[in-house]
Amino acid sequence: MRKNKKENILSVSLAANDEDTVTVNRADFEELLRNINNVQPTREMSVNDYPTVKPYYIVDIQTSEREYCYFIYEDGTQVYIEIPYEGIYKSNSQMLDFILKHYTK
Repeated sequence: MRKNKKENILSVSLAANDEDTVTVNRADFEELLRNINNVQPTREMSVNDYPTVKPYYIVDIQTSEREYCYFIYEDGTQVYIEIPYEGIYKSNSQMLDFILKHYTK
């Protein structure tokens, strides 16, 4: 998983399955990156365009170089970040809390 720096990010948006997109304000980029950078790899590969677990949330990060797409979902009591065709990573509940707080504003 490549580490992004806050300075390289142009925009961040969140989406829940097929719902409306929510834009994350620049002040929250650091918290989001901290959550993404603190994930633990699993030995599972991602072999689909989208996770098979629902509901899931999409974190779309646009940098000047490229776009990064992360899928966040809960399976049982564990929160995961899935990067299509790259891998599945364990996250903590703070990642899901971050996303949910942007949908309840």
